[in-house]
Amino acid sequence: MGLDTCERSVMCVGELIIDYLFESDRFPQKNETILINPFPGRGELGGTALNVAWYLSQLETSTKISLHYGSEQNDLIGKICRNAGIVNILPPYEGGSDVLFSVIINEAHRSYALLGEDNFSPIQDIETILDDSDLLLLCGSRHSILRSKYASLSNGSESQSVYFCPSYCVYEYERNDLESIIMMSDYLFCNYDEVDHIIKKLSLGDPKDLLSKFDIIPVITKGKDGVVAYTYTDFISVKSVPVLVANQFGGGDAFVAGFVSSIIKGNGILESMKKGVQVAAAAVGSDFVRVKIER
Repeated sequence: MGLDTCERSVMCVGELIIDYLFESDRFPQKNETILINPFPGRGELGGTALNVAWYLSQLETSTKISLHYGSEQNDLIGKICRNAGIVNILPPYEGGSDVLFSVIINEAHRSYALLGEDNFSPIQDIETILDDSDLLLLCGSRHSILRSKYASLSNGSESQSVYFCPSYCVYEYERNDLESIIMMSDYLFCNYDEVDHIIKKLSLGDPKDLLSKFDIIPVITKGKDGVVAYTYTDFISVKSVPVLVANQFGGGDAFVAGFVSSIIKGNGILESMKKGVQVAAAAVGSDFVRVKIER
């Protein structure tokens, strides 16, 4: 595992998702239809890899992205990356990208994910491309072939740090792929529901076992209740920054970017957690999916 002692470039690895996200006061009953008005004309381009890369670029971090996406979104992805100063290293596959329809009530959701074309030719030679990055941030994927590919990517060089942020896709991982990535990673970013699933999947007792068995530091977000981390010397807890929530989407991705941007500059875990909650507060306090950050 690499040491985080100086600023380095970050490679975010993941898939593009076109998000159609709707807030409601309840879920529909059996055979009931709840009207959504107005319906957005176009979904938001998102997914953990793109969101984290955006915030990293806002925080003046050298950022690359290895994004699995369809050619129908090529122009929009190109524009986002150019405007943010993100280096996009993969060409698109032919067709459309993944689409997510999700109804959110408070912190719960029910969703349908429509997967894009199963054309993975752009990622076949990705290992040699990713070797050029100093820090590899592996994000989740709903595609089984991509999950397996990312598991093999985690065998980086000793000078390359690997951080793992499975996010919404953690429930899709088979135990072998999940264990393979965790074994080779320095940090694990997830919320309490996700870490609970991980420790059950790996037959562990609690989050501290991730550190003792796999030598990985779990950093666990708790929404308005802040974030905690387990290290060999401390249990660290940081409160959230008070903010009027305007957008409950993307706070976790913003936290990861804030944390990573801080720790690769040589800051400690506590300071990096504080930076993360500051960036997360800016994200959830805005009406936009991705918001410009004051440095």
